[in-house]
Amino acid sequence: NPTSKDIRVFQKKKEEKDKALLSEHHRIRVSQAISLMNEMLSETAASPASDHRTLSSARSPQAYRSRNVASSTG
Repeated sequence: NPTSKDIRVFQKKKEEKDKALLSEHHRIRVSQAISLMNEMLSETAASPASDHRTLSSARSPQAYRSRNVASSTG
């Protein structure tokens, strides 16, 4: 049977692992957000002033999220 010390050590390791995983997911989401902003900015900068296309006609955040969610889960 595991001792209370073993349980504490296991819990501490689990907390550290969970914290690292959360940090990694946060890093990925920040990277995706920056990529999306850059993509949207380059799309609007590339369109001429006479083009009245709005930002909403660009790829929606939902479409971007659904496209990339599979690659970020693991």
